[in-house]
Amino acid sequence: MSSDQDPDTPPSPDPPPKEAQPSTWMSSRQTHADAMRDRCLVAWVNHRLQPRSKTVSDLSRDTAEVLADLVELLTGRSLRHVKKAPTLRMHKLANVSRALAVVRVCGDDLGTPLEHGADAVVDGKRAAVHGVLLILIQTFVVEA
Repeated sequence: MSSDQDPDTPPSPDPPPKEAQPSTWMSSRQTHADAMRDRCLVAWVNHRLQPRSKTVSDLSRDTAEVLADLVELLTGRSLRHVKKAPTLRMHKLANVSRALAVVRVCGDDLGTPLEHGADAVVDGKRAAVHGVLLILIQTFVVEA
């Protein structure tokens, strides 16, 4: 025991290892990339929705309400039994399910699997919303 340490004082805990501490540079870079992707996708969705006079400001919140319109505009087909102004969760789930069914059929023809469900899109999960929109772009814009 060293002479400068009080015998009644407990030893200080070791600091956490460097690997356990998140890198602020990497997290800020990831946040910036997500924000850029959000802005690009919002601009693309708003451009495609112009004929219906609808806009999106937040992908996580608004995608469930406009996905059926977006799929109708991209495919040129009208989706049956779609609630035009969905407010309840069950209406949003039904609309998104119908839209995703069309996307799955078209995506399967091109070999692009759609791995996200209606629940994730309605819940506003960023990965699901981005995945669905990127598959729409790949299926109906890039391949067209």
